[in-house]
Amino acid sequence: MYQNPCTLFLFNEHEKRKILFSRSLIEYRTGLGVLVGLMTTIAVFFIQYPWSGQQSWMHSYAAYGAFPAGIAAGLYAWHAVEWRDFRQWEEKWLPTAIARSGGGHFDINPLVEPMRFSDRVDKHIAHLNATTCSLIFMLAGYVAIFSLSPLLLQYAITRWVFVFLMLSWWLIAAFLGHEYASKRQSERSL
Repeated sequence: MYQNPCTLFLFNEHEKRKILFSRSLIEYRTGLGVLVGLMTTIAVFFIQYPWSGQQSWMHSYAAYGAFPAGIAAGLYAWHAVEWRDFRQWEEKWLPTAIARSGGGHFDINPLVEPMRFSDRVDKHIAHLNATTCSLIFMLAGYVAIFSLSPLLLQYAITRWVFVFLMLSWWLIAAFLGHEYASKRQSERSL
């Protein structure tokens, strides 16, 4: 386990334990993400119990949406642990170390900013340019539209919303993808 050199002389024992516990969560974040994902999957699946013998949109969502909800919750937990530790160090422990070291220049900062989720996708899955961002927005939008279709198709007025979304989403997704890609490009150029 990496031990921060600042903890050797600037923090008391209680503060050292807090810092090391926060750092140790990063080592176990995969297991934590799997645990959160499994618990979410089980919880969402058991929500359907009151509707178990009848056809209901709630029964359908809970039965078929449990696995995607678990994956999303697990990925979020896996990603959030590293960011939580980084923010806690930047906002709480680094200013404390600077103040206790006399307020002078303090250049021991062992934590680098973690990768954002979009940077992980860009590095490991697909290069995020305007086309791939548009395709990702299009896929996510159509999954959301089809997920909401049992609710949207129940009433006559919401059927028109469903038809409008189905016909116009490709244009909306192209615009959103282009805007997001240009935002990422401008952030990189800074």
